[in-house]
Amino acid sequence: MATTLIQARKLLTAAELEVFVVSRGQGLTGLSAVQLRGKVKRARTLSEKYRDLLQRQKLATRDRAGTKMGRSGAANARTAEKAALFADVLESFSRRLAQVEAAQARAEQKAAAVKTKVRLAPATPRSKVATAKVGATPRSPKAPSKAPVAARNVGPSSESARVARHAMQPKQSGQQNVHAHIAARGRRNQAKRDGRG
Repeated sequence: MATTLIQARKLLTAAELEVFVVSRGQGLTGLSAVQLRGKVKRARTLSEKYRDLLQRQKLATRDRAGTKMGRSGAANARTAEKAALFADVLESFSRRLAQVEAAQARAEQKAAAVKTKVRLAPATPRSKVATAKVGATPRSPKAPSKAPVAARNVGPSSESARVARHAMQPKQSGQQNVHAHIAARGRRNQAKRDGRG
């Protein structure tokens, strides 16, 4: 049976009532996984406290009255209500924590998949990128340029000049990682040449 806020106010202390209120509605949806773990721990502590207290009270009542329910049949009813209420609160927090952790796991898997996809994507040479524009027809890199001679890129054709020219162009997303791999490959190759001595 769901406990209303009015019923909970009659049963609980102010600190316990705060835990109960957070376990309902909007208070529950705004919590992070870390906050939820703290609330689960607190709710579990309160649930165990009242369950153990109820057990001790029943044993004491049985010693006094000869029955666990007392002479009136309603002994320890408030403690039983508190134990049931905090068992429900604990279940509510645990269920929400499982939902938040599952959502985080899905987000991490998606991010890992995207990262893997980016890392495994083959690097496209600049000449192919330039010809891959809409409406452009693919040509062999050895074919002469159709642009007039004045419009062609005239300048130093050494590798260092090409790298310097390329470094001045704005970075595109994911391009920096490729350069890091190329630079590392160059350093490894140079180290091998130096090692041959």
